[in-house]
Amino acid sequence: MQLNAVRRELQNLEDIGFILSENQGQKKFYKLNETFYLLPEVQSLVEKSNLSSEKDILNSLTRLPGVKYVSLSGRFSADEKFPVDLLVISDGNSAATIQKALHHYQRKTGSELNYTHLTVDEYKERKEVGDKFLFNLMMNPKQNILLDALKIA
Repeated sequence: MQLNAVRRELQNLEDIGFILSENQGQKKFYKLNETFYLLPEVQSLVEKSNLSSEKDILNSLTRLPGVKYVSLSGRFSADEKFPVDLLVISDGNSAATIQKALHHYQRKTGSELNYTHLTVDEYKERKEVGDKFLFNLMMNPKQNILLDALKIA
């Protein structure tokens, strides 16, 4: 991108009040105008865009071989305090593939993902003993189930 094109776009953003500038010597510094009247709408659009791309990546988990259950909670359900963002249950043969996909997701989004991966056997064992952690995950009313081949819900 040409320097003049960047200057022109910065000037356009300043003209509409989206950014503010300050000259310090021969340098010009820009910052976001936090009182810009459309700022909440712009922030909402950015958040929706990020969430949409995140969900696309996570939806790809549902197509991995051996994955039987995928649910979103935590930050994906507007429940930031919930300890897990993602629960994946698989046949166990796909653990490395799932881990690779989640690592790719974290690298692409630049954010850490709190997830739990269980094999079907681990899930059944935890369910049988009444595991409180599993119970809280499954009973979270804000969770969004993307795949349920186990017919849990």
